[in-house]
Amino acid sequence: MEGYFKVVWWLIVGYVLLGNYVYFRHVLPALRDRDQTVGPLLTPSGQFKQIDAYVSLLDESSTKPWAFHFLRHFKTITIALICLMVPLFIFVLRNAF
Repeated sequence: MEGYFKVVWWLIVGYVLLGNYVYFRHVLPALRDRDQTVGPLLTPSGQFKQIDAYVSLLDESSTKPWAFHFLRHFKTITIALICLMVPLFIFVLRNAF
């Protein structure tokens, strides 16, 4: 279980670092170019909406940035990581009682 924890931990670290980098360096600046009132949102649902808006902007564009596919499947990646974390929660709860 320790090896599984380490793999999931590093996947989540990479997801958070890459997600924040792309969100703050690509998504928000592109949305601000279209609407100056756009700012960073702290809730995941708000960030998902902004990412979806950015992906729809990219769908209209002929050039796609390197993170396009990551953003296009961002919700799926998030759900997959949450599913990978479930066995860890079950393991901790089972050992706590």
